[in-house]
Amino acid sequence: MDKELVKEAQKHLAFGFPRFQEKAPLSRTTSWEWAVYALGHARSDWTYALKCFDQALKEQLPSGAIPLSVPDAVFPFTAPLLERPYQALVLWRLFEYAPSRENGLELLRYFFPKILKHQQYWYRSRDLEDNGLMCLIHPLEAPLPMRFTEPPENEPFQAEASTQNNALARRLPSGRSLLPSGPEEDSLFQVQDPYLNALICLSNTSLLQMGQYLRIEVPELMELQELTVFSANEKLWNAEYGIYLAVDLVSGIPILSGSLSGWMPLISSIPDQANAEAMRVSFEANFLDEDYRLCASQPIHANQTDFQAPGKGALHLWENWLLYQGLLQFDFSDLAQRVRKDTLELMEEYGFHLFFHPQRSRIEHLGLDQGNEAAAASIFLELLQGGPFFRED
Repeated sequence: MDKELVKEAQKHLAFGFPRFQEKAPLSRTTSWEWAVYALGHARSDWTYALKCFDQALKEQLPSGAIPLSVPDAVFPFTAPLLERPYQALVLWRLFEYAPSRENGLELLRYFFPKILKHQQYWYRSRDLEDNGLMCLIHPLEAPLPMRFTEPPENEPFQAEASTQNNALARRLPSGRSLLPSGPEEDSLFQVQDPYLNALICLSNTSLLQMGQYLRIEVPELMELQELTVFSANEKLWNAEYGIYLAVDLVSGIPILSGSLSGWMPLISSIPDQANAEAMRVSFEANFLDEDYRLCASQPIHANQTDFQAPGKGALHLWENWLLYQGLLQFDFSDLAQRVRKDTLELMEEYGFHLFFHPQRSRIEHLGLDQGNEAAAASIFLELLQGGPFFRED
């Protein structure tokens, strides 16, 4: 990889967003962005990375909930929408990159209780069936879009994209709202999403690893992890398609999400090796093509896939980073290295964008967003320099 590209990424990271000493409107930066900035700075300026991570948690409530960051949005209901549980994974990376063991332990002592409380809030408020499966209560909480369609019989897998860019789509009777005005169980939108539950399991794994270093036992988290893994395989696994399906609790039917979500459990401990092998077969059938870079956010041959729209087909750096790590853990190193290579080549050729058109040999620019160059540069540096998750000492 060109050293000049690395320098350019470091430049974007250093100057692409407000520094804390400046009088700048930091509130418009989302929690996810601050966490990604922390990830990007972790190797070059660890102390500053901690400031970024602390900023990512600045809106955490006494209940432990970290409200979803949606700039300029006002939600007139009592149940908070939640940030997806990616914080533990970033914290684990910061610990791995600490300049000394004592620095790392001090970091964990400060942040571990905060992230654990957010995880516990997910289980306390969103396990609506008491089976360890977390439930979305609003489209904005979904990591990737999905449609509400019962799986077709005797048809090859075809995923239909949502009409939204970054949210799920659902049709409701006129005058009805998805927004809950009271408890989570009163929401008209209740979806057990495999991608969300994969993040929950990945977060559990990170927290349990940290607990070992801190010599803090969290047996209840281990039990919840086992319950989530068991329930995901019992309820969400679909052997016919070789993926995990979301379930709409309101209607009681499984959902063909029309997105990468059905394969994202590969980032977690949810699949066993047999299920992972089946997922690889269906993944290759839906995403692998010499004319496309890995990995589109929707199956490449689906009728409604739109490669120019985030969440409806465009490649996203964050999902690619997670997917790369997940493929490694199941020894699918050939696919993992292709995801990594394709992603790095896109940025080398087209610059630092969070979203890309995945098709090869196009004349026009493939970067689809005006972009957050600092966030893209952060993921680029981590993908280029970072090792596998949870390496043995």
